[in-house]
Amino acid sequence: TTKEFVSKLDLKPGQKVLDVGCGIGGGDFYMAENFDVEVTGIDLSVNMVSFALERAIGRKCSVEFEVADCTKKAYPDGTFD
Repeated sequence: TTKEFVSKLDLKPGQKVLDVGCGIGGGDFYMAENFDVEVTGIDLSVNMVSFALERAIGRKCSVEFEVADCTKKAYPDGTFD
């Protein structure tokens, strides 16, 4: 489950996390709300990302979503922990 997986990450407040294949963002919201981390979720599906963005409205956590292909998307070194 998400909780079991995330518990193995040893997240610390303020860390920056990249979630590849984020879907509707369930795990991203869980990490941001419970561990005070900043999460960027990417997914190939426009529909999934659109739904994740709708779910983010009104939430007070640091989560961003974008439609992207992880094999083609590049981030500067050190962007994520």
